Amino acid sequence: KAMFAVLAIFVSPGKGTQVWKKNGAIYEGDWKSGKRDGYGTLSLPDQETGKYKRAYSGWWKGDKKCVSGSHHALGCGPG
Repeated sequence: KAMFAVLAIFVSPGKGTQVWKKNGAIYEGDWKSGKRDGYGTLSLPDQETGKYKRAYSGWWKGDKKCVSGSHHALGCGPG
């Protein structure tokens, strides 16, 4: 399992932002037990411009993206 250095994490009850120092990725959204869980957005910096681009916006469960077809298996989505 890969380990990443965390530059900052700001978490209020259920909501927060994390910035990964290694690659500059930013996650903004829901958290549960220190993991991405609920709805959130992962953005990555463009290597040429440095501007952030949305890489994924959607549901997360147990720190994993809920991709098409996995919603029922992982219990993703609202309710």
